[in-house]
Amino acid sequence: MKDVIITLAGASSRFSRSVGKPAHKSIYGTNDKCLLFKMLDQIKHSKNVKNVIIVTGYQHDEVTSMIYAWNNDKNPELDGFSQMNIFITYNPNWDETGSNESMLWGLLLWNTLGKLKGESLVCIEGDLSVSNLEELLNAKVPTISRVTSNAQTILDASRDVLCCIFPDGIVEWVYDREHKAFPIREQYAKIFASGQIWEFNTNSERFTEEMKHLTDYIKVKDICNQTNLDIISRLTFDPEIFVLEDWVNCNTIDDLVKALGYENVSSF
Repeated sequence: MKDVIITLAGASSRFSRSVGKPAHKSIYGTNDKCLLFKMLDQIKHSKNVKNVIIVTGYQHDEVTSMIYAWNNDKNPELDGFSQMNIFITYNPNWDETGSNESMLWGLLLWNTLGKLKGESLVCIEGDLSVSNLEELLNAKVPTISRVTSNAQTILDASRDVLCCIFPDGIVEWVYDREHKAFPIREQYAKIFASGQIWEFNTNSERFTEEMKHLTDYIKVKDICNQTNLDIISRLTFDPEIFVLEDWVNCNTIDDLVKALGYENVSSF
């Protein structure tokens, strides 16, 4: 069995600009047709997930209320939500630090689950939509780690994060905070667009060792100010690669329309 961490603490700034008002992209839309519902529904249908940890920040109350409503709703479409172990943790510094702190809060909560823990941990950014998430969740647990590719044929600095693997198995993620150009300066054995979903064997020596340092990491401002790729890099080595299908990173309302299968923006 596997566990999942979903991080959705960020302010959704680009998405809010695209809709002309403050909005959380993970819960934007109708109650049972939004990005978070779609993701949890896929997790539910995989039947291979023990625990789901959701890291909130921006619009914490709205996100939490929606999850509680799904757990208590009698709608057949929501059947099974109440059977999942859903834990919610709040990043109190979501508007001050980087996404690394949100991932650390999720890992800290996961580390307290004791015997409830699964054999592997899948970390997912909450603004993604992929059609074969269930296949990933049902896949064999990786030996050490697994990274994902978004299968884009053209790598685009305005959208993509590159997963770059050195010949010795060490992994580096290359991206541009200004979304203009990739700063590639090394020689890599493999380069592909990261799907921003990662999986780790929770019994591996590398993972077990890093879990010992979580409480130290979250006290260091420079570490918390990094993107989540900081802790992901510490956990990843010689990864297996899983290709995601119909991958959409929902930065704008047009992205969300595509991800949820609406005909146009007016459908909202």
